[in-house]
Amino acid sequence: MVETFGRSYELGLVALHYLRHFPLRLPGMLPMGFGMVTKGRMAIPPTRIKHMDQLKKILDRAKQLELTS
Repeated sequence: MVETFGRSYELGLVALHYLRHFPLRLPGMLPMGFGMVTKGRMAIPPTRIKHMDQLKKILDRAKQLELTS
């Protein structure tokens, strides 16, 4: 998600985590998630950062360094 949006997308991360590990608990998380969205603590649509091209270069360089280590 960082490579796509430049930041973590909390709603997507929580949904993926609960779908993979606790799918039956996901409906129980809806009230808390709704409260976070209505209070502006979590956004429904993911937002991108400015200058994604610069972040992409940093991440590519980090991957290169990881491969050489």
